[in-house]
Amino acid sequence: AVFQETQATSPFQYHPWLLFTITPFSGTYVNTDGIKRKTIPESNNSDADAIEIFFLGGSTMFGFHVADAETIPSYFVQLFKERKITLPIKVSNYGVPAYYSYHELILFTHLLNDGKRPSIVIFLDGLNDFRGTKATLYKESLLDYKLAQTFKMDIRRGNPKFEDSLSTIFIEVPKERVKNVSDSLYTNYMQTMEAIKTLASNYNAQSYFFIQPVPCYNYPNQEKDPICSQIIYEQYFQIYPALQKASTEKDNLFFLGDMLLNEKGLPFIDRFHYSPAMNKLLASEILNKLLPQLKSYSKKNKLPNLP
Repeated sequence: AVFQETQATSPFQYHPWLLFTITPFSGTYVNTDGIKRKTIPESNNSDADAIEIFFLGGSTMFGFHVADAETIPSYFVQLFKERKITLPIKVSNYGVPAYYSYHELILFTHLLNDGKRPSIVIFLDGLNDFRGTKATLYKESLLDYKLAQTFKMDIRRGNPKFEDSLSTIFIEVPKERVKNVSDSLYTNYMQTMEAIKTLASNYNAQSYFFIQPVPCYNYPNQEKDPICSQIIYEQYFQIYPALQKASTEKDNLFFLGDMLLNEKGLPFIDRFHYSPAMNKLLASEILNKLLPQLKSYSKKNKLPNLP
């Protein structure tokens, strides 16, 4: 039932500035208004001192094939409450399947222009940024190719057939081009990250970027995992070490790409998306990294020491 409800949100709907968002859906396990997904427990705290936290990313942040209560933002709220942290927070899940960092920049800009004012913005990136090489190389969206076709075809004569854009986005990088492509993808990501950081700062918000674990990198159990993708994307072996190094130099970049090193269970629920247990681990890591910084956002409360 969770899989079916998730799939019901997958047919994208047109948006005039974001190009596309997920379909609004109200179900037993999955609920979305088209941009924001429900978090459980809800944290719509009306306290004037509440720390408003936005979570942005692709389908892994959205929580593909898991229930509302099993997404990374939902587990973040649950863990926050379990640790009895006496800070009022308000969490929003703005993860959208197929979004990557540049599309997240556009969404964040749209949210700010719509009057939303978060204190903290959390981004989870890596899968769509570096797997969808053609999109991220040229800063295109998943549906750009389809949209471009509408300008090329003569609609008056009728030709409703569209080619599948997925085959044009997720392409295998030839070995002789891996380094050059990887360098470009890394540069694009770092530029987008800096643009988001500057934008957030202009609105008195702090931005934090988390590089996510993927099946083909630092996952020794990949071949024995019956669920996850078995594809090896060579660009990750160029990009992820560079990002790990950069995370030691930047206070808002955190590398989680090695979280699968000792994983013997089943961290994936399908080829690329995380299981509920893995989402909870990721939420815990994000909370652990951010908890020291959260103190500066509270005027009234004191934080406990990290466990």
